[in-house]
Amino acid sequence: MASPIPMPSILVVKNLSVTADSGLPAVDSISFEVSRGKIVGIAGVDGNGQTELIDAITGLRKIASGHTSFEEAFRATADAEGAP
Repeated sequence: MASPIPMPSILVVKNLSVTADSGLPAVDSISFEVSRGKIVGIAGVDGNGQTELIDAITGLRKIASGHTSFEEAFRATADAEGAP
C-alpha cells in the first residue's frame, strides 16, 4: 500500500517563548506544526500559558523568542534574522 501524501503545514511554531503580563515566562520554547485539514486542541490547567500561546500565534501578544508562520506569513521577535 502506498504511503499517504504528506500535507503541507499551515501553522508552524518554532522555539516560541512568551512572557505573561506579570513578566514571568508563560510559554518556554514550544515547537509544533499543524497540517492543513487537521484539528488541534491546547489543554492544560489554569495558568499554564494556553491564552498567551494563542495570543502570540494570532499576533495579540509580543513574542519573547522564536517564531510562528501561518500560511507562510512569518512572524518573529523584532531582533530575529530571516525566515525559517
